[in-house]
Amino acid sequence: MAVASRWAAAWQSRCTEGAGSILDWLMVLALSMIMALDFALSNVLSYSSGLRLLRKGVDPLSISLPAGVISYVPLVFGLLLGPIADQLHRPRLLVGAMLLWVLLTLLCGVVFANSRDDWVILPRFFLGVAEAAFVPSAVSLVSTHLPPQRFNLAVCVIFAGASAGSAFGYLMSQRLAENDCFYLLASLAAVPILLMLTARELKRPPVSWASLCSGLHHTYDISARSLCMCPSVVLVLFSTTVLGFSQIWNNFGMFWLVAERNISDSETSLGLALCDAIAGPLGAVLIGWFIDQMVCRVGFRRLSMLAWFILLLLLFQILALITPSSSRGMLWTFIVASAALKVPTAALLLSALVDLSPFNIRCTLVACTVVCFSAIGNGLGDLACEYLVQALVRADYKEPITLVNCYLVLFAAIGNFPLFIAGRRSEVDRETLRPILLHKTDGVAAPAP
Repeated sequence: MAVASRWAAAWQSRCTEGAGSILDWLMVLALSMIMALDFALSNVLSYSSGLRLLRKGVDPLSISLPAGVISYVPLVFGLLLGPIADQLHRPRLLVGAMLLWVLLTLLCGVVFANSRDDWVILPRFFLGVAEAAFVPSAVSLVSTHLPPQRFNLAVCVIFAGASAGSAFGYLMSQRLAENDCFYLLASLAAVPILLMLTARELKRPPVSWASLCSGLHHTYDISARSLCMCPSVVLVLFSTTVLGFSQIWNNFGMFWLVAERNISDSETSLGLALCDAIAGPLGAVLIGWFIDQMVCRVGFRRLSMLAWFILLLLLFQILALITPSSSRGMLWTFIVASAALKVPTAALLLSALVDLSPFNIRCTLVACTVVCFSAIGNGLGDLACEYLVQALVRADYKEPITLVNCYLVLFAAIGNFPLFIAGRRSEVDRETLRPILLHKTDGVAAPAP
């Protein structure tokens, strides 16, 4: 218990420290730019390849099936790259993932320039590998440089780039040719790479293969023990699946607004792009700052706040679905509210997980959350969205809307209940884990927090 007490005292003392140095926040902005460029590229790939294949008469289900399969790439590689990120130097791994990302971006531009649509799946596959290495390393890197009173805000800033990048990619795919989009994204990616190369911690001694293998064994061992002994961690991973199901709404919303609410294509695309470009980043920064203040100044538990935020997110999605078509202003209000809550809710989930997890398995557990979200939200989400869109095309409106309402109500009522239990158990689980996980195991010393 002495180790746990020292860790808790050190963590609490950091709440009174400063907000982080300028270099730390420049690093956060660089990571946010990377997320923006990554999501912009993903949107350009999805929209451009899907539109080109539709013009060739390819069945829509045949388009969504490869997209769903590609979403499982982070699932496979994340479970491997997460523990590796716990052993290697995180800035070095981030730069490597970014270099891979730039090369794949240029490859996508060459593929589209030669109109080889059947080759697009190859760069998208390896792009998933770069994403699997990026997210766990970025979250863990930020947690080591910023105090807890600014950590949730920093994660919100990083993921706000994803929201802005989605809108940027969609607008670019409407205005530019596909290969021009890829070349532009690759040139913009040089800016965050240069910032990451100037990181203070980039120069470190190399890690030998023997120590890496020994460290991986140690990481897998204590990760399995933490999942067995810490119900709160398991419940956080479960709540990730709830957010994954809410992601289906994001894929389905545009088609539903056009078909069910009789809103024009131009108004729908412009409205959703503005939600991602303005409401998403602005809500992420403001709500992220508010969450940090509630945690460090008032003493709220992140897990309990996470349960309430997921309930609010699902509530606004349900209200948007049942709002009459005549109340267009109210409809867009609910859509903007859910867009503003989406990023801070995901950031709060990662913050709650980092708050529970030791430093030496942090990337591994964050990778597990990415696995859960990608498997449900992106993998099943693409297939479910395609089914719902086909039902809308057949003018069978009641069936898909009822289905979406049912799963939203189900997960709002049942899926969040374990989080309230986890919020009460989080302190007990943290005290239980620290003495067991923060000691030398198999000859490998755990890094200091």
